Amino acid sequence: MVVTEEREVPGRPEARSALIGPLTALACLAVWIGIFNVLGYARWGSGPLHFSLLVLAIALWGARRPIARLLPRWQHRFSTRSVRGVAIIACALYLAYLVGLHAWFFPKALGGPMYDIGRNSLTAAQHLFEHGDNPYRSPSQLGLNVSQAENVEFDLGRIRMFGVPYYYGYPYLPVMFLTYEPFRRVVGRDAIRVGNLALLLASIVGVAWLGLRLAEPGREALTAVFAVTALLGPLDLTHELYSRCVTDFVVSAFLLYGVIALSRERFVAGGVLVGLAQSAKFLPGGIFLVLLSAWALGREGGWRFVAAGAATVAGVVLPFVLWDPEAFLSATILYYVTVHAGGDSSSLWFFLPDALKGPFLLLGLLIVASLCLWTLVRYRSDLTLVVRMACLAWLVFCAFNVMTHLNYIWAIWAVASASFAIDLCRTTRTEDI
Repeated sequence: MVVTEEREVPGRPEARSALIGPLTALACLAVWIGIFNVLGYARWGSGPLHFSLLVLAIALWGARRPIARLLPRWQHRFSTRSVRGVAIIACALYLAYLVGLHAWFFPKALGGPMYDIGRNSLTAAQHLFEHGDNPYRSPSQLGLNVSQAENVEFDLGRIRMFGVPYYYGYPYLPVMFLTYEPFRRVVGRDAIRVGNLALLLASIVGVAWLGLRLAEPGREALTAVFAVTALLGPLDLTHELYSRCVTDFVVSAFLLYGVIALSRERFVAGGVLVGLAQSAKFLPGGIFLVLLSAWALGREGGWRFVAAGAATVAGVVLPFVLWDPEAFLSATILYYVTVHAGGDSSSLWFFLPDALKGPFLLLGLLIVASLCLWTLVRYRSDLTLVVRMACLAWLVFCAFNVMTHLNYIWAIWAVASASFAIDLCRTTRTEDI
């Protein structure tokens, strides 16, 4: 990869037009936040809208240079420093409002009802730590009845999926509920809310830190502020973390700090952290694990990342697999294959004619595979590019999935926020991108 600096030439706005100026970056950030604000409030029945918004987000991220070439010439009448200051002040004002929103909503949510996604994790922890029971064999999937799903049969009153017994076991991987266990010991039922607040605070520090580390010289402050603004930008995040109690921020936080560790070439720490992300949910950790492994293996000692990641996944997940293979298989894999096979109205797939549903899914998988292969072939030397392509691949997967639930996006939100901000605030020209 060859990187050359595009220098500003007095009297030549066309030379500057290849740059991403602070005002254009701020406008792109505002559109990005707007997209995910709409996604947060448009839920069931909005599959075509969800698909369109995700495609717009992907295009916005991928079209940074074309957008930069459309810079209005009047922007160059202002000094770069003053424009940068305006962008930082605008973000700071919005951040002050967002912080106030979280501070107001969090105490109101304490003790309130939560969605099954949070209750499942608390129940799984109770089965394991209070009764010594296997959470994948004990009822840990609450508020669900699978009796009417396809491929479900009954044998002497016992539910089977594809012939394998199903016990309404915990549907995620162990790290998803283990992460909240320290909070459950202290605050009990509000463990998910308090844990999510802790994960959010850690993510704020992490995205700012990563933005400062990987920012272009001279744009460190702008990048860090943009990263935090992107992270906190969706207004519905308060409901997701404290009311609905989604748990996917576990994946997001571990991925973020895994990338930070790799940016410092701390391969063992990075492997452990990304392995923990993978041990919370099958996807999207897998995409990051593959691409980050390819990046690490191109460096001396990068094998330690792969070994540490594999050892972490095996050490966390394998004991539960060996405890009861059938229960683990039915709770974590067959449950999704059976219950989610019909999708729901959050996806475009749901609204397509039956003849187009298969090709639509195949197209999405081909795009994801192409992005990953393209990264492995051309971009694996640059950590920033590898992370960007991993995020884009996951957004494509969400857009073409049979369900486009917002919590799938929260699983990469911290990493994506930092990566998007870093890209927005770059002024260098990368010839092969």
